[in-house]
Amino acid sequence: MAEQYTVVQGDTLPRIAKNHGFANYKAIYEHESNTDFRAQRDNPNIIFPGDVITIPDPEPVFKALTSAKINVFKIKKYAEYFCADFKDSEGNSWSGKRVILSLDGVETESFVNDDGTIEIELEENSPETGTLSLYFDDESQEPSEIFDVSLGHLDPVDTVTGIQARCRLLGFDCGNVDGNIAEKSTAGIKGFQAEHGLTIDGNAAAITQAKLKEIYGC
Repeated sequence: MAEQYTVVQGDTLPRIAKNHGFANYKAIYEHESNTDFRAQRDNPNIIFPGDVITIPDPEPVFKALTSAKINVFKIKKYAEYFCADFKDSEGNSWSGKRVILSLDGVETESFVNDDGTIEIELEENSPETGTLSLYFDDESQEPSEIFDVSLGHLDPVDTVTGIQARCRLLGFDCGNVDGNIAEKSTAGIKGFQAEHGLTIDGNAAAITQAKLKEIYGC
């Protein structure tokens, strides 16, 4: 019987699908019962805590079998990816720079693409927290920058934690993502506002939130 599922922090559609017995998240996302959800979240890679998704009943698939031989069935699975965009304050990409994603001690090396992006396929059931190290000097053993990574953990832009996280990920230090607008968070918000030609008041109201969403991508 179909059920309603409420998204929690750290959820992704592939993980929700797997936990409900689906090999392919599209069986849930593209189901007719989730028309309103698709209208709300047109990118299946971006969902938020509190979103409500209908988990449909699995639809059986019938295949003809041939006797006296081995019948092979293939199920297409959809991988999860860690994606990031590296650009300087003038919008120039850091193409060619080396990055290392470390999740629970497992390191994956990659290099920034010409457009400034990276895309790293995640192992099944990858840990949700880790670090991303960026190397400006290819010969250096020490990273130039280290970023904390929390997979699937980004609150909506109209929340304090969502504002803090986006500012921090865009390079504007807001201190801890803790939901408290203290001096450091205000300074980070002001830095973002100054960078993008907004009124510099440290108040992340609707205009600042809209710009954060535009620049960050969600």
